[in-house]
Amino acid sequence: MFAAIFLFSAIIFYAEPAHAFGFGLIIAAVASAAASTAFASAATISLAGGAFAYFAKRFLYSAALQFALSSLAPKPRGVRQSEPSQSAILVSGVSPVADHQIIYGQTKVGGVIVYKEATDNNKFLHIVVALAVHECEEITTVYLNDEALTLDGDGEVTAPDKYVGKVRINSHLGTATQAADDDLIDESAGLWTSDHRLQGICYIYARLEFDADAFPTGEPHLSAVVNGKQVSNQSTGPHVWSNNSALISRDSLAAESGRTIARVEVAVDTIDTPTPIAAERDVVDA
Repeated sequence: MFAAIFLFSAIIFYAEPAHAFGFGLIIAAVASAAASTAFASAATISLAGGAFAYFAKRFLYSAALQFALSSLAPKPRGVRQSEPSQSAILVSGVSPVADHQIIYGQTKVGGVIVYKEATDNNKFLHIVVALAVHECEEITTVYLNDEALTLDGDGEVTAPDKYVGKVRINSHLGTATQAADDDLIDESAGLWTSDHRLQGICYIYARLEFDADAFPTGEPHLSAVVNGKQVSNQSTGPHVWSNNSALISRDSLAAESGRTIARVEVAVDTIDTPTPIAAERDVVDA
């Protein structure tokens, strides 16, 4: 472009000598301005290109560094939505790898759903929730979606009103001689039999009748307040339920599900001595 401008200026000088000087000055000025503008544009493009290259390089470096750091960082253990965990201890769910739950003192817990079936053209939903892998003293209160249920002697709900005639709860404490649930045997079309005793497992069986008003969000969450495992108490008897932290500590050390330390190896004096103190502090939940 610069060569064409200068050539055109030379032709003007040659063809019109009388006026070429003035016109040539104009052409020269135009050429000079064009050259300056082109040079400035080139400089701007060069600077912009350099800045782009710099930031592109920084971006790629940062991305590579971030990828390397994320690769080296420990990955959090994935938890299935239905798998009970410490952060969801009050939610019952289905899991083939759930930890065995041991309950001391009194606490509110969810559990593992070990059986679920719909019968009568989806009119009834039957759910069995295992709460603990040992015999418990008592299941004091059952909750549906954090609403406490009031039950009659047959397990039928009498409050809240929306669950009356729609919910039945049968509780099993997990004794060594525990029999299978008769209601579930009768209503499961042969899937739950007399062999399904779940001996040594504390569980609840809930039968829910479909009702859009009672269960507007679908299947409710089941949980319960449980008085848990019986422990040895030298002053009151061989095995009784207690919320005493000292007695619970001794049982946990000696239990098969704990450290399996022989009872003779646990110093009785060191355990029994703080028992009255622990009782005075009224330790409820262990």
